[in-house]
Amino acid sequence: MNRRWLITLSLLAHVGLGIFLFATGVWKIEKLDGGRASMSLAVMMPLAEPEGGPPPGEKPKDKPKDKPTETKKVVEDVVQPELKKIDTAPITSIASELVGTGSGSGSGSGSGSGSGSGSGSGSGSGVCTENCVDDSTAGDPECGNNVLETGETCDDGNTAAGDGCSGVCKKEVTLIPPTVMQGLRISGETQIVPPDTVKTEMLRAGTSRVLGTLKLCISTDGGISSVSIAASTKYPSYDARLVAAARSWRYKAYLVNGRPMPVCSTVTFVYTIK
Repeated sequence: MNRRWLITLSLLAHVGLGIFLFATGVWKIEKLDGGRASMSLAVMMPLAEPEGGPPPGEKPKDKPKDKPTETKKVVEDVVQPELKKIDTAPITSIASELVGTGSGSGSGSGSGSGSGSGSGSGSGSGVCTENCVDDSTAGDPECGNNVLETGETCDDGNTAAGDGCSGVCKKEVTLIPPTVMQGLRISGETQIVPPDTVKTEMLRAGTSRVLGTLKLCISTDGGISSVSIAASTKYPSYDARLVAAARSWRYKAYLVNGRPMPVCSTVTFVYTIK
């Protein structure tokens, strides 16, 4: 029981002490607020001069000088003036007419007038002075005089055709049948098989037979003068092998009235895969 009273008294004492401290603090704050002095700030402003000038005895006040207005200069970009091109007429060189002896790859050397250089191929009329040929006496070649002249490929002394030299003195090539050509052959391999690569290509393509034709010409001594492909086998390597083999063939001369003549014919090759 006594303990309870002690606790109650202690609480009351603490509460009363707190109230006292709070009241004391509030009183001190109010005392400080009341003792503060109010302060005011005054600013002196210049009085405007009365109309009619300053009062007597006072000097007129100097008016503030206006600051000069600065003008900003804008510098524009410098533009270079365009130079106009002056059209000049093309200068034409005038070559004077030269008279003298010209040397070059013309149809002769001689003196004459011309506006070209000596090494040019220009034509001009001049007077021939050396190594000249009188064109007035030159005529067409005479066929059949047994003399090979300009424009002739042959001249057997006659103008008959069918003997290897035509009536206009041009070499004749007589085409003879393949069977006749075959009878003239003396030597040469005729069983020419294609390369293995061609055989393989034929098998892959399902081709079992190929044909190729050569055009063959022999000279008057029976030698081969030319070989060409008349109909290809469609296999370039096989064509090349046929041409190479035909160049080694030998024939007897083809005779017409006892005279050998160059002739041509065709030879056909057939190869079959069995």
